[in-house]
Amino acid sequence: MFISAAQTDRFGRISIPAIAGILEDLAWRDANRLSFGYDELKERNLLWVLSRMKVKIYKRPNWREEIVGKTWACGVDGPFARREFRIENKDGELMIEAVSHWLVVDASTHRMVRINSILDLFKADPKSVIEWSTSKLGDVKADFQSDFRDVLYSDIDLNQHVNNARYLQRIIDSMSDEVIEKTEITGYEINFLNEAVLGDKLAVVRNEVAEGEDQLAAIIRESDGKETVRVKLEWKFRESE
Repeated sequence: MFISAAQTDRFGRISIPAIAGILEDLAWRDANRLSFGYDELKERNLLWVLSRMKVKIYKRPNWREEIVGKTWACGVDGPFARREFRIENKDGELMIEAVSHWLVVDASTHRMVRINSILDLFKADPKSVIEWSTSKLGDVKADFQSDFRDVLYSDIDLNQHVNNARYLQRIIDSMSDEVIEKTEITGYEINFLNEAVLGDKLAVVRNEVAEGEDQLAAIIRESDGKETVRVKLEWKFRESE
């Protein structure tokens, strides 16, 4: 695949939401190939939902650059299904790695269903290639809070809740122009805690850190004050062109 103009930021490199979208698409395609994708689970009134993901960005693909996306299911990891990813350039250079943990939920109640109940479908290779993993992120010190904004129709995905890429976009959009100009994200980790749907209003809260330091952020729901996601962003100073 090639990086399109719509997938880039103002610097001509792949955006963070575009990375999230590519990883999600790779996961869906591979799950469908292995016959435990959306359609197979829908027949049982079940859904895959992303619970945690950690992404390391070693080199950002540029506009029009050709990349190769790879993913593989690694079997059951406690209550989760583990999946790993690699994105390489056309010469095989590693650009991005990711680890994700997924849950199966009942489509009607959205309550978690034990993955053991679909082991007849979920026949994944348990081999893990990436040594690191996702984690439970700590509390966010709210030095900053944005205004509450409506969940928009364009935020909603096939599972009828806010898509993971849209959460990341909201957090990045809350940053100052100075931060975006001077620094860039070299990795992120996201924990999904509560879903947001049409009719919700969401705000970004985050701690203030020195430029280039790791940062914790969350998105909270106005109706009950609960966090919908918690995110850790890893930053570095932007290299001059």
